[in-house]
Amino acid sequence: MALSWALAVLSLLPLLEAQSPECANLTATPITNATLDQLSGKWFYIASAFRNPEFNESSRTIQAAFFYFHINYTEDKILLREYLTIGNQCVYNSSYLNVQRENGSLSKHEFGKEQVGYLLLTKDPRTFMLAFSLKDEQNMGLSFYSRHPSNFFYLAQDPFPCGRAPSSPTLPGFPARTPACSPNVSSLPPAADKPQATQEQMREFHEAITCMGMQKSEIMYSDEKQVKAGRTGPSPPSG
Repeated sequence: MALSWALAVLSLLPLLEAQSPECANLTATPITNATLDQLSGKWFYIASAFRNPEFNESSRTIQAAFFYFHINYTEDKILLREYLTIGNQCVYNSSYLNVQRENGSLSKHEFGKEQVGYLLLTKDPRTFMLAFSLKDEQNMGLSFYSRHPSNFFYLAQDPFPCGRAPSSPTLPGFPARTPACSPNVSSLPPAADKPQATQEQMREFHEAITCMGMQKSEIMYSDEKQVKAGRTGPSPPSG
Protein backbone atom coordinates (compact mmCIF):
# COMPACT_ATOMS: atom_id res chain seq x y z
CA MET A 1 0.00 0.00 0.00
CA ALA A 2 1.48 3.32 -0.98
CA LEU A 3 1.86 6.13 1.52
CA SER A 4 1.75 9.77 0.63
CA TRP A 5 3.91 10.37 -2.42
CA ALA A 6 3.22 12.97 -5.04
CA LEU A 7 1.69 11.49 -8.19
CA ALA A 8 3.89 13.49 -10.53
CA VAL A 9 7.26 15.19 -10.43
CA LEU A 10 6.64 18.76 -9.22
CA SER A 11 9.16 21.57 -9.32
CA LEU A 12 9.68 23.17 -5.92
CA LEU A 13 10.99 26.43 -7.34
CA PRO A 14 7.57 28.15 -7.67
CA LEU A 15 6.81 27.16 -4.09
CA LEU A 16 9.87 28.99 -2.81
CA GLU A 17 8.52 32.34 -3.97
CA ALA A 18 5.70 32.05 -1.45
CA GLN A 19 7.84 30.79 1.42
CA SER A 20 9.20 32.83 4.28
CA PRO A 21 12.97 32.68 4.91
CA GLU A 22 12.30 30.41 7.89
CA CYS A 23 10.91 27.80 5.51
CA ALA A 24 13.99 27.56 3.32
CA ASN A 25 14.66 24.02 4.56
CA LEU A 26 11.65 22.87 2.52
CA THR A 27 13.83 23.19 -0.58
CA ALA A 28 14.98 20.08 -2.41
CA THR A 29 18.48 20.51 -3.81
CA PRO A 30 20.30 18.47 -6.47
CA ILE A 31 21.51 15.08 -5.25
CA THR A 32 25.25 14.44 -5.54
CA ASN A 33 27.43 11.44 -4.74
CA ALA A 34 28.18 13.13 -1.41
CA THR A 35 24.43 13.25 -0.72
CA LEU A 36 24.13 9.55 -1.49
CA ASP A 37 27.10 8.83 0.78
CA GLN A 38 25.22 10.61 3.56
CA LEU A 39 22.07 8.55 2.92
CA SER A 40 23.79 5.18 2.74
CA GLY A 41 23.21 2.81 5.63
CA LYS A 42 20.71 2.34 8.41
CA TRP A 43 17.91 4.75 9.36
CA PHE A 44 14.97 4.84 11.75
CA TYR A 45 11.51 6.14 10.91
CA ILE A 46 10.72 8.78 13.57
CA ALA A 47 7.51 10.58 12.59
CA SER A 48 5.26 11.65 9.74
CA ALA A 49 2.19 13.70 8.94
CA PHE A 50 -0.05 12.91 5.96
CA ARG A 51 -3.23 14.65 4.81
CA ASN A 52 -4.13 12.00 2.24
CA PRO A 53 -6.72 9.90 4.16
CA GLU A 54 -5.52 6.54 2.83
CA PHE A 55 -1.89 7.26 3.58
CA ASN A 56 -2.71 8.72 6.98
CA GLU A 57 -4.56 5.55 7.92
CA SER A 58 -1.68 3.40 6.70
CA SER A 59 0.87 5.32 8.75
CA ARG A 60 -1.17 4.65 11.90
CA THR A 61 -0.48 0.93 11.61
CA ILE A 62 3.30 1.39 11.79
CA GLN A 63 4.43 1.09 15.39
CA ALA A 64 8.14 1.38 14.58
CA ALA A 65 10.43 0.89 11.60
CA PHE A 66 14.02 0.96 10.45
CA PHE A 67 15.54 0.49 7.03
CA TYR A 68 18.73 0.33 4.98
CA PHE A 69 19.69 2.33 1.91
CA HIS A 70 22.17 0.54 -0.38
CA ILE A 71 23.35 2.90 -3.12
CA ASN A 72 24.10 2.05 -6.75
CA TYR A 73 25.91 5.19 -7.88
CA THR A 74 26.31 4.11 -11.50
CA GLU A 75 22.63 3.40 -12.15
CA ASP A 76 21.27 6.04 -9.73
CA LYS A 77 19.25 3.47 -7.82
CA ILE A 78 18.80 2.71 -4.12
CA LEU A 79 18.02 -0.73 -2.76
CA LEU A 80 15.62 -0.20 0.14
CA ARG A 81 15.39 -2.95 2.76
CA GLU A 82 12.93 -2.13 5.52
CA TYR A 83 11.73 -3.73 8.73
CA LEU A 84 8.43 -2.56 10.20
CA THR A 85 6.71 -3.47 13.45
CA ILE A 86 2.98 -3.79 12.74
CA GLY A 87 0.65 -5.43 15.23
CA ASN A 88 3.69 -6.60 17.24
CA GLN A 89 5.04 -8.46 14.21
CA CYS A 90 8.08 -7.56 12.15
CA VAL A 91 7.39 -7.23 8.43
CA TYR A 92 10.18 -7.12 5.86
CA ASN A 93 10.00 -5.42 2.45
CA SER A 94 12.60 -4.72 -0.21
CA SER A 95 12.35 -2.54 -3.31
CA TYR A 96 14.34 -0.21 -5.54
CA LEU A 97 14.12 3.58 -5.63
CA ASN A 98 15.22 5.74 -8.55
CA VAL A 99 17.34 8.81 -7.87
CA GLN A 100 16.53 11.99 -9.81
CA ARG A 101 19.68 13.96 -9.12
CA GLU A 102 18.65 17.22 -10.81
CA ASN A 103 15.48 17.93 -8.83
CA GLY A 104 16.50 16.20 -5.61
CA SER A 105 13.83 13.51 -5.60
CA LEU A 106 13.47 9.77 -5.10
CA SER A 107 10.88 7.90 -7.12
CA LYS A 108 9.49 4.49 -7.85
CA HIS A 109 7.19 3.22 -10.60
CA GLU A 110 4.53 1.24 -8.79
CA PHE A 111 0.91 0.36 -9.54
CA GLY A 112 1.14 2.10 -12.92
CA LYS A 113 2.24 5.44 -11.44
CA GLU A 114 5.51 7.20 -10.79
CA GLN A 115 5.51 7.86 -7.05
CA VAL A 116 7.80 10.75 -6.06
CA GLY A 117 9.16 12.19 -2.83
CA TYR A 118 11.54 15.12 -2.39
CA LEU A 119 14.65 14.73 -0.27
CA LEU A 120 15.05 17.50 2.31
CA LEU A 121 18.40 17.51 4.07
CA THR A 122 18.51 18.95 7.57
CA LYS A 123 21.12 20.79 9.61
CA ASP A 124 22.10 17.53 11.26
CA PRO A 125 23.47 14.91 8.81
CA ARG A 126 21.99 12.21 11.05
CA THR A 127 18.46 13.16 9.99
CA PHE A 128 16.55 13.82 6.77
CA MET A 129 12.98 14.44 5.65
CA LEU A 130 10.89 13.46 2.63
CA ALA A 131 8.24 15.88 1.38
CA PHE A 132 5.18 14.88 -0.61
CA SER A 133 2.58 16.87 -2.58
CA LEU A 134 3.74 20.20 -1.17
CA LYS A 135 1.39 22.19 -3.40
CA ASP A 136 -1.67 20.09 -2.56
CA GLU A 137 -3.19 21.02 0.81
CA GLN A 138 -5.44 17.95 0.80
CA ASN A 139 -2.67 15.42 0.17
CA MET A 140 0.57 16.98 1.40
CA GLY A 141 2.83 15.08 3.74
CA LEU A 142 6.20 15.07 5.45
CA SER A 143 8.16 12.21 7.00
CA PHE A 144 11.21 12.33 9.26
CA TYR A 145 14.07 9.85 9.68
CA SER A 146 17.07 9.62 11.99
CA ARG A 147 20.13 7.52 12.70
CA HIS A 148 20.93 6.38 16.20
CA PRO A 149 24.36 7.91 16.92
CA SER A 150 25.93 4.50 17.56
CA ASN A 151 24.68 3.32 14.15
CA PHE A 152 25.92 6.29 12.10
CA PHE A 153 28.44 4.16 10.22
CA TYR A 154 26.53 0.90 10.46
CA LEU A 155 25.94 -0.06 6.84
CA ALA A 156 25.78 -3.79 6.46
CA GLN A 157 24.03 -6.69 8.11
CA ASP A 158 20.39 -7.21 8.95
CA PRO A 159 20.01 -7.39 12.74
CA PHE A 160 17.47 -10.17 12.44
CA PRO A 161 15.12 -11.98 10.05
CA CYS A 162 11.54 -10.92 9.96
CA GLY A 163 8.20 -12.24 11.20
CA ARG A 164 5.49 -13.06 8.72
CA ALA A 165 2.41 -10.89 8.28
CA PRO A 166 -0.30 -11.12 5.58
CA SER A 167 0.16 -7.58 4.25
CA SER A 168 1.32 -4.18 5.38
CA PRO A 169 2.10 -0.63 4.38
CA THR A 170 5.75 0.25 4.03
CA LEU A 171 7.83 2.99 5.47
CA PRO A 172 6.09 6.33 4.85
CA GLY A 173 6.84 7.26 1.28
CA PHE A 174 7.70 3.83 -0.11
CA PRO A 175 5.14 1.65 -1.95
CA ALA A 176 5.25 -2.02 -1.01
CA ARG A 177 5.18 -5.36 -2.69
CA THR A 178 4.12 -8.53 -0.89
CA PRO A 179 6.41 -8.91 2.15
CA ALA A 180 9.00 -11.68 2.15
CA CYS A 181 9.37 -12.83 5.73
CA SER A 182 10.77 -15.44 8.05
CA PRO A 183 8.94 -16.39 11.28
CA ASN A 184 9.73 -16.08 14.97
CA VAL A 185 10.49 -12.37 15.33
CA SER A 186 7.91 -10.13 16.97
CA SER A 187 9.35 -6.61 17.22
CA LEU A 188 12.27 -4.27 16.74
CA PRO A 189 15.53 -5.01 18.60
CA PRO A 190 15.90 -3.74 22.20
CA ALA A 191 18.31 -1.43 24.01
CA ALA A 192 20.26 1.15 21.97
CA ASP A 193 18.78 0.09 18.62
CA LYS A 194 15.65 2.21 19.03
CA PRO A 195 14.02 4.98 17.02
CA GLN A 196 14.95 8.25 18.66
CA ALA A 197 15.76 11.88 17.90
CA THR A 198 17.04 14.79 19.93
CA GLN A 199 14.92 17.78 20.85
CA GLU A 200 16.84 19.92 18.36
CA GLN A 201 16.26 17.40 15.58
CA MET A 202 12.55 17.24 16.38
CA ARG A 203 12.36 21.03 16.49
CA GLU A 204 13.53 21.25 12.89
CA PHE A 205 10.88 18.72 11.83
CA HIS A 206 8.17 20.61 13.73
CA GLU A 207 9.24 23.88 12.09
CA ALA A 208 8.94 22.26 8.67
CA ILE A 209 5.46 20.98 9.53
CA THR A 210 4.42 24.50 10.53
CA CYS A 211 5.90 26.01 7.38
CA MET A 212 3.84 23.60 5.28
CA GLY A 213 0.69 24.86 6.98
CA MET A 214 0.11 21.63 8.89
CA GLN A 215 -0.50 21.23 12.63
CA LYS A 216 1.62 19.35 15.15
CA SER A 217 -1.52 17.45 16.11
CA GLU A 218 -1.41 15.79 12.67
CA ILE A 219 1.93 14.11 13.39
CA MET A 220 2.15 10.35 13.94
CA TYR A 221 5.18 9.32 15.99
CA SER A 222 7.09 6.08 15.96
CA ASP A 223 7.48 5.11 19.60
CA GLU A 224 9.38 2.20 21.09
CA LYS A 225 6.84 2.13 23.92
CA GLN A 226 4.10 1.49 21.37
CA VAL A 227 6.00 -1.52 20.08
CA LYS A 228 6.01 -3.11 23.52
CA ALA A 229 2.37 -2.27 24.21
CA GLY A 230 1.13 -3.06 20.72
CA ARG A 231 -0.55 0.33 20.33
CA THR A 232 -0.54 2.83 17.48
CA GLY A 233 -1.52 6.45 17.23
CA PRO A 234 -0.25 9.93 18.05
CA SER A 235 2.27 10.11 20.87
CA PRO A 236 4.77 12.82 21.72
CA PRO A 237 8.46 11.93 21.47
CA SER A 238 10.27 11.20 24.70
CA GLY A 239 13.07 13.43 25.89
